[in-house]
Amino acid sequence: LQRVRAVQQEQSLCLICQEVVAERPCYDTLVCPTCTSAWFHRHCIQGQALRSALHYFRCPLCNDKDTFQKEMFRLGIKIPDRDAAWEENGAFASLYERHRSCDTSQCLCPAGREEAEENG
Repeated sequence: LQRVRAVQQEQSLCLICQEVVAERPCYDTLVCPTCTSAWFHRHCIQGQALRSALHYFRCPLCNDKDTFQKEMFRLGIKIPDRDAAWEENGAFASLYERHRSCDTSQCLCPAGREEAEENG
């Protein structure tokens, strides 16, 4: 059980799926220990943890990382130590590609259009 004494003012929604959560923290309903305003279904926050992984998993509302991760881990949420799902399989590989030729109509480089330096 969570040690947080969070009470809903009105019926709260899971921040991830936007469906209604239980009235108080329980096994299937978790709350952010820092802001106490972010409520989640256990399976929703587990899915978020698996996609975000260790370096990006945080409260979607207050962005707390340390306290949030410790509490979620204590409650049995598995947080993998790997890159986030959106960074796997070369999803951002194009950002690391370097442009290697001159595109101007008249190249003024003495070594030609294909000359490229390591930096710059």
